[in-house]
Amino acid sequence: MSGLRFGRCMGAAGRALALLPFAAQVPVAAQALTAHGIQHDAGALLEQQYSLEQSVRGGKVRSQWNDDGSLIYSENNKREPCIWRIEPASFERRCIDSTRSLYDARQLPAAAELVFFSGATAQAFNTATGATRRLRKAEVAAFKARQPQAVSRRYPQTPDMVISETANADHSAFARVSDGEILLRSPDSTGDRALTDNTPADYIWNPLSLRFSPAGNWLAVTGENFAGVPQLPNVDWGAQNLSLQPFYYPPAGGTFPQAGLSLFATAGDQRIDLDTGSEDHYLRIDRFNDSGSAVFYFKISRDARTLEYRRYDIGKRRDKRLFRERSKTAIAYPYAFVMSPNGAPIAHLPNKKQVLWLSERDGWRQLFQCSLEGRGCRKLSDAKQRIDSIVGVDAKGESVFLLVQSDPARPYDTHLHRYSLSRGELQVLTHTPGRRQVSVDPSGRYFVETVSSATQPAKTWLRDTRRDRALLLSETQFDNGDLWTAPEPFVVKAADGKTDLHGLLYRPPQFSARASYALVEYIYAGPQAIWTSHEFLRGDRIPRALASAGFAVAVVDGRGTPGRSKAFQDYTYGRLGQVEIADHAAALQQLIAARPYLDPHRVGVFGTSFGGYFAIRAMLDAPELYHVGVASAPADIARSHIFSPVEAYMGLMADNPKGYEAVRLEPLAGKLQGRLLIVSGTADVNTPFAHALGLMDAFIAAKRPVHMVAMPGRNHHFKRAGDSRRDSYWLQSALTYFADHLASGGKH
Repeated sequence: MSGLRFGRCMGAAGRALALLPFAAQVPVAAQALTAHGIQHDAGALLEQQYSLEQSVRGGKVRSQWNDDGSLIYSENNKREPCIWRIEPASFERRCIDSTRSLYDARQLPAAAELVFFSGATAQAFNTATGATRRLRKAEVAAFKARQPQAVSRRYPQTPDMVISETANADHSAFARVSDGEILLRSPDSTGDRALTDNTPADYIWNPLSLRFSPAGNWLAVTGENFAGVPQLPNVDWGAQNLSLQPFYYPPAGGTFPQAGLSLFATAGDQRIDLDTGSEDHYLRIDRFNDSGSAVFYFKISRDARTLEYRRYDIGKRRDKRLFRERSKTAIAYPYAFVMSPNGAPIAHLPNKKQVLWLSERDGWRQLFQCSLEGRGCRKLSDAKQRIDSIVGVDAKGESVFLLVQSDPARPYDTHLHRYSLSRGELQVLTHTPGRRQVSVDPSGRYFVETVSSATQPAKTWLRDTRRDRALLLSETQFDNGDLWTAPEPFVVKAADGKTDLHGLLYRPPQFSARASYALVEYIYAGPQAIWTSHEFLRGDRIPRALASAGFAVAVVDGRGTPGRSKAFQDYTYGRLGQVEIADHAAALQQLIAARPYLDPHRVGVFGTSFGGYFAIRAMLDAPELYHVGVASAPADIARSHIFSPVEAYMGLMADNPKGYEAVRLEPLAGKLQGRLLIVSGTADVNTPFAHALGLMDAFIAAKRPVHMVAMPGRNHHFKRAGDSRRDSYWLQSALTYFADHLASGGKH
């Protein structure tokens, strides 16, 4: 679930909140092993996973293409620092500095020098010559003043990242949102300049949307008007005197926070508020044109079925729609689309007359070329394979580089393709399995690729697009290789018996096929996320920890999830909650049937957020299979906030009342047969504690015993303010519950 913004009002609690009765389940003290060989010292298990990740050296690099065509790079390897320089024409490589790494470098835009700090001193490193010089104190101070400064944290929202200032192109000005107002900072000035004053308390500027024009004379920003939107109390239970901090929580079907887009002249007091229409919609700023005379932006309807790409000409005060997408189902998860700074599937061509755009209008995400003069779009690619992303366009605008999911047997892998805009030809440039991160040099001749999978550690290569030659730049090394065991990929059929589903099975340490293991499914199943890891050590810390505890752990993405064809994702459109568990149950049943070491009488399910909802739904929809469930921060989908994916993938509540009724868990509470634990943080503003209490109340009314752990002051990721890691008590609760109840199959 996506995070919500806080209002700027604070309130003291007039009285303590009265909690509905529930059975408290408190984890026992950490033990080494239970009688069934299950370790449930969550803190130690998580530390083991952190140690594994920290023990990895190499595999990935940080690189930079120089103006002279050379490449410099450093491996992700603190023990052996080096800045390497490669001449791509010859593939000759030499270490030009064996004491530093690009991972420690800082740089100003368009500067030929990298800066390295050591305490109060700093040295500048010339990327072309390798020469170094020590910066004077005045240079150090000036450099630091031209770096974006941290402004705030988004805590308790998820993700609770640090928000920093937004810099203009040459770092001569910085913008931020502070105390509800937009401020400008100049490195050469001692004070800030306010671009807004007395912004209404219920109008909230989006600090992640700030965009400067190329010359820095205009600043664009979006905001939302939360007038009329209800608020919920966030309770600080850890304080000696309870305090409340209200936060806006617009529920699905409720009042929509109206989006606006404003332009501010950074010199003078000129302000332009665009009229983007009175209908409910999301807004996302894409970019200014090169001259700064116009700004391009996206407008997405509340139901996510209409998307417009628009251009606003500042001097002419003219707003024009350039192209429009329409669909019977969701085009995008709009809130994530709006919040992602660089996530739009669009690229401007050097001719400044056209853009490249990825669209699913024909069933697969394909490449289109659209006019910036409002003359529509034409399809360039035509294949039943999904284009993942646009990597870039060469300097002449002749070729576009794409990451394409072109292997039918491995549908989540990505391969680099080059598409010739003049000849209309698509050329495959990579062939080894895995997902890729790619950087193409400005000429389009060479590229750096990092490739990995859940079962294959990362490697990075420099490759030539015209000749069959490659140079290995880095490969993964382990300081302690015993900490990592590759999971087992599997392919099973969905509930229809036809559609392939791909997943991973994590096995316990010292695995033996002659033993018997409890099976836990780590589930998400939300329509906006792929849950199975497809890259090395990415997104699988929790299933690895569960497996280290002694469980066999399955992760699989069923129909209704993204990353494949539009039909695959649209399978659940309008009926979230009703059909997902059938696919997951079918997957587990096939795993159990093919692997005698998986005990069909000891099957559990564990998930957070959407996964918390589906953990409960699995217990209710397939009680013959799932015996024990742990639902952490469970999403009450029917009451979720507007910024969640629910309206996008359910349609609006007024248009789909039966679907919203069917997604509710409360009417199904009486179907519970196994053991269920709910874990919730009281400072959760994504899936509020009140929703967890509502679910508890439903089970109480149905006279079904359910256990609950309430974690005071923890947010959606079970963190307190300032925490860098989740509180291990969250996982401790789950491990203890599984260890106590999976041994007997979970029956009451």
